[in-house]
Amino acid sequence: MHKQFNIQEVKTKTQVDMAYREYQKFMQTSNMPSYIFRYVKQNGTTIAEERFENNKYNLIIADTLCTTYKGAAKGVLFHEFTHIFDEEELVIKYGFSHDDRNTPYVYKEIHAEQIKTLYLLGCKTIDDLESIDENRVSFHHKKKMYNISDYLIECQKELRENIELIEYAKAKNIKINIYEFNNILNRIFYYVGTFSIYLKFCNINSYNEFDTKDEYLVEVADMRAKRCMGLLWIWYKFTSKSIYRESIRISYKRID
Repeated sequence: MHKQFNIQEVKTKTQVDMAYREYQKFMQTSNMPSYIFRYVKQNGTTIAEERFENNKYNLIIADTLCTTYKGAAKGVLFHEFTHIFDEEELVIKYGFSHDDRNTPYVYKEIHAEQIKTLYLLGCKTIDDLESIDENRVSFHHKKKMYNISDYLIECQKELRENIELIEYAKAKNIKINIYEFNNILNRIFYYVGTFSIYLKFCNINSYNEFDTKDEYLVEVADMRAKRCMGLLWIWYKFTSKSIYRESIRISYKRID
């Protein structure tokens, strides 16, 4: 039985393939591996996901990516493409196996968001730091578009709400759904990735503006409440060294 023809699936695959070629030019590489395109009906909040299955990279793309989330699509794809880029680096240059792909999970999420952020700021390649435009309205959050500063403010509000949710659940002995909890973790890592680029290349004096050390932090990984450390303690811990081209692209020694 033949699969029913879906014009939106064909359009989406074409856009994803074009974005993949653009991504390779952005990263100044021509050695990216091929992938299997999988078009699915959106389930939950995930609109794109990279997986390595059956010895092949898979890009799982929701039917809403290039329709409902059209404005965010390219940035989302650059994030997922970076997972492929990083895994290839881990396997080929650092001796990891694909079974180890989740070992540097925190770094991979932060790094993917760093690459996405550079693209959204207007860089034509990873070296094109002169083109960074912090006023560019290209960051998508809850179906609205923002420049990077306003986007970070919105993300910070969301993180505070999520941290309060975890604190409330802990106080009331309420279990949080594992998928919801993982989503909260990912949002923290995305924030750290974006902010690290903003701090390094846009506004080096912005630490205090975006830090919440006097009010909020939960050490989310082990669910023990902490105070007076701030969300940017996470940024400090995972991006403690300067961000240069080599460290953005390939260095896994940056993480303490």
